[in-house]
Amino acid sequence: MTDDQQDPRAKVTELLRDARIGMLTTMTGDGRHVSRPMALQEVEFDGDLWFFAYDDSAKVAQIRTHPQVTSR
Repeated sequence: MTDDQQDPRAKVTELLRDARIGMLTTMTGDGRHVSRPMALQEVEFDGDLWFFAYDDSAKVAQIRTHPQVTSR
């Protein structure tokens, strides 16, 4: 398989191998997008990125209201 035909999950795994920080984007109640850096948790990559946050934080409230998030 050439680089152009590489399995998408394998490509993302390769890109994230040395990553320590990811960007998490949520939507506020008034429709604004908010991005913030978050430390990536070290787990075997299965297609999901894991972030931890305090249950009473604004970002968690935003995710509860609008669960569609973006991470990079």
